[in-house]
Amino acid sequence: MNQHQPDEQGVPDEQGTGGGGTQRGTLWHEQRENVRAVWGQALGHEEFGDDESFFTVGGHSLLAARVVARINRAAPVRITVRDLFDHPTVGGLTDLLAARAAVGA
Repeated sequence: MNQHQPDEQGVPDEQGTGGGGTQRGTLWHEQRENVRAVWGQALGHEEFGDDESFFTVGGHSLLAARVVARINRAAPVRITVRDLFDHPTVGGLTDLLAARAAVGA
């Protein structure tokens, strides 16, 4: 396991009870990997954890706009640059994407 990635325990299942083996848990992990890949490409490195701020690992507002555009091309829901400022970690942004996907936003 990558030292920067959390294990799959405790990821909410469809009922929100924790147990990462459900479809929602799998989709969350896939989305997290997509977010990590986009960040890594934009930053030019993958030396960041899921709980580290995009802006403390080398990100800035211009890169934030690129990241949002790339995520929006791949994700089933849309985010804004403001969302990245409000949820500046891989985990936080993935949670936001999952929440929006769950309500169909």
